[in-house]
Amino acid sequence: MVAEHLSPPMTILVVDDSASNLLVMTKLVGKMPGCTAVTFASAVEALSWCDHHQPDMVVVDYMMPELDGLAFVERFRGLAHCADVPLMMVTVADLREVRHRALEAGVNDFLGRPVDATEFLMRSRNMLRLRQSQRQIAAQLEELTRSNEELARFAHVMAHELQPPLRIVSNYLQLLQRRLEGRQEGETDVFITKAFDGAKRMLGLVSSLVDYARVGTETEPLILVPCRPAADAAIAGLADAIAGTRATIDIGPLPLVMGEPGLLAKLFQSLLSNAIKFHAEGVAPRVRLGAERRGEQWWFHLTDNGIGVVPEDVERIFTLSERGLARDRYEGDGLGLALAKKIVERLGGSIWVDSRPGEGSTFWFVLPVATGERAAQP
Repeated sequence: MVAEHLSPPMTILVVDDSASNLLVMTKLVGKMPGCTAVTFASAVEALSWCDHHQPDMVVVDYMMPELDGLAFVERFRGLAHCADVPLMMVTVADLREVRHRALEAGVNDFLGRPVDATEFLMRSRNMLRLRQSQRQIAAQLEELTRSNEELARFAHVMAHELQPPLRIVSNYLQLLQRRLEGRQEGETDVFITKAFDGAKRMLGLVSSLVDYARVGTETEPLILVPCRPAADAAIAGLADAIAGTRATIDIGPLPLVMGEPGLLAKLFQSLLSNAIKFHAEGVAPRVRLGAERRGEQWWFHLTDNGIGVVPEDVERIFTLSERGLARDRYEGDGLGLALAKKIVERLGGSIWVDSRPGEGSTFWFVLPVATGERAAQP
């Protein structure tokens, strides 16, 4: 029978005043792959350790001189972060009164001495599976909470950003209809153009929202991807914006990372588009993209000579929120950096900006170094 490997690594706290008992329990814990024993001969010292650590399971002896097992359990359960940790008590005999009180204090299971190795391993695995399930439920609850918060922001942005272009389409199409009834077509082209512009912006916003929603929901397995082709694809997609602003894009050596080709292209396009869009009036955008390795991380940097970011917006620009700049001056939907942040987090990294108003910005994002990858790709 293949031993079950518990993941992530599980810590089992063993508290017993007998050195021989601690040695026996340590050897048994060592037979469970993925488990590590932390041992204490003193219940008081064990509680002090628990003040700053959270074990995945506790095995405690009942008969101890300084502080017996029952008193240990009561104090242990009083620690908020240890309230749901599985706990097994070891007793010499079938002390019914003790067991009754121990159950009330929060003991989950009992084991008699001498300890039967097979029984201990079976019960421990069951308790650790319970612990894993608790962790998974907690993680899912946290993710659900985060998703609900994003959904609320998503709905707010939809209401805020979709209403103006929809009103434009509705109002100008209504005007167009009235004008055609009178057969006076002098301004017909203007009305049609306004309607088209509003519809185009609405479709662009919807497209960005769909891209945002897909990240994390329609995921593919991460593979080793060269960043340079993804950056080139992003530049190709911004050809009109680059030509229209006479922007200069300089790309240094970029590495291979674990990711999805499509997501990396969208990440680079979002950051490059932002740098090109928010340039100073009358100044052609200059953008530099590169990466450097620091330890087990790749630090990407994208530097521009744009208008910069005011201090109070350095975090807000990465969230789903209303646009802070005039729509008449800067086109777009305001979701590019929020999409970039979500992609970076999907790839296991983080993103931030260093900027001063009027002095340009440097956007940083950090991604893990792929296993076995050492060289940057030109």
